[in-house]
Formats: sequence, structure tokens, C-alpha cells
Amino acid sequence: MPYIRSTDLGYAINTGSVGNSLGVPRCHALLIEGITGGKELSPISMSIISIPYDNELAAKIAEEYPLPNREAYKTEIMTGVYSR
Repeated sequence: MPYIRSTDLGYAINTGSVGNSLGVPRCHALLIEGITGGKELSPISMSIISIPYDNELAAKIAEEYPLPNREAYKTEIMTGVYSR
């Protein structure tokens, strides 16, 4: 599941993987906004963005390549459910 958590050393961030974000068949990215490296501390914002993509096209393209576990991959990108 995508998350942002603070730790003693900074932040632990997981955006999930394309097509498998525990039931969400979308692509996820991390957006970090703010100024780093300055002389003074300043706010930093972190957001996980959920982006739709053409899942059907990705499944169709998978048919053209010798992927291991191809059917499981196609199920994963279409449903967001990991299967092996």
C-alpha cells in the first residue's frame, strides 16, 4: 500500500508498483515540493499521486514479449491484485 512515514533518519516512502498497488491498477509517483539544501529549514511537502494509464494496451503489449508468468502479469495490471 502506498505510504509516507517518518523515521528517525528521515522518511520511508512506498509508492507501490505500476499496476499493483494492492487493488488499485494505476501508476503511482511521488511528488516532493520544497526547498532543500538552504541555510534555513523550510517546509517540504510529499504527496503520492495516483495516475491512470492504458492497462489494456499494457496487457496487449505483454503478448508480444516472452515474459515469465505473463498471465499473472496481465491479471496484476488489469486488477491491481498480485498473483503468481
